[in-house]
Amino acid sequence: MAHSLFFQRSARLAGWLFLVVTIVAVLAVAAPVGAVGPARPLLQDSAAVITSPQSGQSVRGSVQVTGSALHPAFDRYELWYTVEPGENWQFIGQAGTSQVNNGFLGTWETGGLPDGNYSLRLRVVRQDGNYDEGFARNVVVANTTPPTPTPTDTPAFDVEATLPPPIEGVVTPTPPPTATPAAVEQPDIPTPTPRPSPTVTPEAQTAAVDSSSDTPSASTGSPSLSDAVETSTLRSSFVRGASFAGAIFLAVGAFFGVRRLLTWLWYLIAP
Repeated sequence: MAHSLFFQRSARLAGWLFLVVTIVAVLAVAAPVGAVGPARPLLQDSAAVITSPQSGQSVRGSVQVTGSALHPAFDRYELWYTVEPGENWQFIGQAGTSQVNNGFLGTWETGGLPDGNYSLRLRVVRQDGNYDEGFARNVVVANTTPPTPTPTDTPAFDVEATLPPPIEGVVTPTPPPTATPAAVEQPDIPTPTPRPSPTVTPEAQTAAVDSSSDTPSASTGSPSLSDAVETSTLRSSFVRGASFAGAIFLAVGAFFGVRRLLTWLWYLIAP
């Protein structure tokens, strides 16, 4: 009698446990589906890059420095310059307290600097005191001697200079004489009077513009990025839910195995 009651309670507990596992697995799979939204551009987590001026570029006067200064633990960014070769870095302006993503970083005044090669350094300082750096090397300051523009005119092609020298002992063939066409008198043919071309009225132009505006755009048939993102999210959610349900089913199986072992021991030990 005691064994029958124990089995009944165990079966009831296993049934409730199976129901809870099924509900949790369904919620785990369905919850991310409702959270899917439009695709958003992903920003780079950390960067210290100078995009302008670039290495080897010639500059003069006030130079606008652009680039990216990003980090999850961002504190500030700093701009420095030095004469090449050397490490005598000089601070430019003030430290930036806001992150910049491919935008304006600061202004470098080169009016009082001698002409030559310089290096720029962008330092992104984190909240723990560490930092990332980006450089622009061999930036040429040319205030007194601006670079001379490269001429774009195409030089004349010297045909005689490219001809090979004549070879002695080789007879150059003489081209045959060119035939002179004989003059033939042509009869006078009256010139036809051109017909007037049709005049396009404003109403016809308006109709043509309307018909061109009704043409569907070819870009409407392109696949949407949000569809690709939704498909990838559904796939990952299904795999995660299936893995979670499989782990719970394995736990339930282990429970029934242990219970079976305990029942066998009970019959073995009980008098």
